[in-house]
Amino acid sequence: MAALANRAYQTDPEKAEAEYGGQFREPLAGYLTRELVERCVERGIIERAMLPGVQYVAFVDCASGTGTDSFACCIGHEARDSDRDVCVVDLLIAQKPPFDPYVCTAALAEHLKRWGISAVMGDNCAGGFPVSAFAKNGIAYQACPLSASELYLHSLTRMDEWYRRHARQSQSHR
Repeated sequence: MAALANRAYQTDPEKAEAEYGGQFREPLAGYLTRELVERCVERGIIERAMLPGVQYVAFVDCASGTGTDSFACCIGHEARDSDRDVCVVDLLIAQKPPFDPYVCTAALAEHLKRWGISAVMGDNCAGGFPVSAFAKNGIAYQACPLSASELYLHSLTRMDEWYRRHARQSQSHR
């Protein structure tokens, strides 16, 4: 993993910093404003109730517990909003460092099982750790085929689309 990151920093430092250093590229960082994110959040909801017949999915961002990154998980489902599919976030879980990543994975696996989730998806940045740690706790780990930058860009378009649609709807109800 270290050799891969080192090569990436030599080839394309800006891309490597976005992929391995946890830094958004400058033009993108200003696009996703705090205001935009907060407008997509329903205030007061910490965890949504599980609904019967709904298939829940999870994405994890694993961390070692020794640096500054949190170990995070998003549990959600797909729903229909008028004429299009939307992603509904049902629960966000984050463990700030310091922590033991194996203990964190075991605790997270219990949450996932409660939601009926037997497999998670996450990035490739944590090496083989997540595959074995989740498997040890009865959860399959699948590496996401998209890079961090690609995931970020995909979410930007979805959030912007959602915001514009709801802004138009709120203006038409005035």
